[in-house]
Amino acid sequence: MKARSIQRSAIIRKPPHVREIWDYLLMNANHTTQIYNGNMVERGQLFRTYDAIRDALSWYIGWRKEAYTEDQTKKAMKFLRDALMITTARAPGGVLITICNYNTYQDPKSYESTNESPSESTIEAPLEHHPVPTLTRMGKNGKNAEEDNNVKTIVDMLNAATGRSFKYSSKNTSSKITARMNEGFSIDEFKSVIEYKSAQWKSDVDMSEFLRPETLFGTKFESYLQSALHPVEEKPFKFETDALV
Repeated sequence: MKARSIQRSAIIRKPPHVREIWDYLLMNANHTTQIYNGNMVERGQLFRTYDAIRDALSWYIGWRKEAYTEDQTKKAMKFLRDALMITTARAPGGVLITICNYNTYQDPKSYESTNESPSESTIEAPLEHHPVPTLTRMGKNGKNAEEDNNVKTIVDMLNAATGRSFKYSSKNTSSKITARMNEGFSIDEFKSVIEYKSAQWKSDVDMSEFLRPETLFGTKFESYLQSALHPVEEKPFKFETDALV
């Protein structure tokens, strides 16, 4: 069932393929946040390729399969964007599509008969300053892909410097790194700590065992970083013989 107020929107006079694509997007948008092909898709969003939309709306004439053309699909999506009915954001593997004012279409009042003025638009503009949503790609342990890649990069640097084989998928290891990154520390700063402490401890039998994530990336990380960035230069002791005269 469609909202009765759709009859007063700009889409009502558009070609059938535009209306059908709009209906498809409304029907397939998530009601709740879900993971789709490894992507976190929020309420009112769906993640699809244009080819997938065309295939979903295909039909048969006898044994021959027919579908809307690529050009028809692109123009329909452009109209929906220009009409402020959707926003789109490209991402690897497809397009994140967001239904603007999705909750309006889920409100039962939108389907009731009313005496509203025919001039009243049913397509509200998105909220002012409302940014186009971004796609969150999920990685291991429920982390998004960017965070997951950052953890892996840092663990790889530690393994290369120490000759060990720490696993970036370890919750204990990843939680330490994530905690520091959430505090604003960069990958380059992790690299500085790893290189500095490795140079200090790797050849020391007693200290080399502390070249591990829980030590380097724990609560003392910032102090290690400061030491790495501002090492104290050790000067050889020199007697001031003149002072003894």
